[in-house]
Amino acid sequence: MRDALVELAGVRKTYLDHGSFAARMMGLTRAVHAVADVDLAIRRGETVGLVGESGCGKSTLARALVRLESVDEGDIVFDGHNITNVAERKLGWFRKRAQIVFQDPQSALNRSLKIETMLARALALRGGDRGRDRCAELLRTVGLDPGFVDRYPHELSGGQRQRVNIARALAVEPEFIVLDEPVSALDVSIQAQVLNLLQDLQEQFGLTYLFVSHDLNVVRYLCDRVAVMYLGRIVELGPVEDVYAAPAHPYTELLLSAVAEPDPALRHEAIQVRGEVPSPFAPPPGCPFHPRCPRVFGPCSEMRPHLAAFGTRDVACHLHTPPADRATNQEKASSCD
Repeated sequence: MRDALVELAGVRKTYLDHGSFAARMMGLTRAVHAVADVDLAIRRGETVGLVGESGCGKSTLARALVRLESVDEGDIVFDGHNITNVAERKLGWFRKRAQIVFQDPQSALNRSLKIETMLARALALRGGDRGRDRCAELLRTVGLDPGFVDRYPHELSGGQRQRVNIARALAVEPEFIVLDEPVSALDVSIQAQVLNLLQDLQEQFGLTYLFVSHDLNVVRYLCDRVAVMYLGRIVELGPVEDVYAAPAHPYTELLLSAVAEPDPALRHEAIQVRGEVPSPFAPPPGCPFHPRCPRVFGPCSEMRPHLAAFGTRDVACHLHTPPADRATNQEKASSCD
């Protein structure tokens, strides 16, 4: 993709579960495909939202993007450099350009250190000024009183702690920040303040974001494009307004139907879906969503659809795949299994 800062190609991540003690003694293991064949490009200066049910692989993908998780297959390319298998000791340049803000602001901070110490350690990675005044400046940037440099994390509210986490990420002057559900642990009023802060920082510093969330209203407010994940795969990817106005994948339609609508005149009945999310240890054949899909038909249970262009977006669904292309897509899918 033109102007892409981050690109994923065929990324896979599998975890092995050895189960009970007896299973381990017998050498029996089960594989969980947390991320499966993900292709994604993020342009410079844009915000891409990543949504899906709990356990779909969102956080695993987010952590892989900043090399906190290794991947089993595929490539992660940052600004033209393939960082997939680069040794950690050689990733210093990347750590200065890509950062992550975690969901829980309290556990992400060292409770035994003052705010100044944590910010100074982050500033040391970039080099240059890491004194008290520079730490205070970072706090001003995220809307905090500079006097907070002398406080400990337990003396701050949840929203203030998350602002400190954002300040620490900014300390190395990054270009790309992964935001892994950064407001889900905050009160609603505080969420809005932090979201507005993230928008202001993006405009001020030209940042690029991957925003992981289960809140589709927040994604619509903040993001330019949205990627919908199901059982480790992206099933729809496109401009936020297009996807929200007319979801192409039945799973996206299901997610959006469950979003609360404050205007009574616009409220609609949530789509009733059958069954539960399949076990990640034994995903169904064909389309992974077909056991729950209200629009399932013939090829859904036999052939896994390949992510392909559909209007302004990419969709992995047989409803939008011409019959002549299904066999080709199945060959592509089978080659990745």
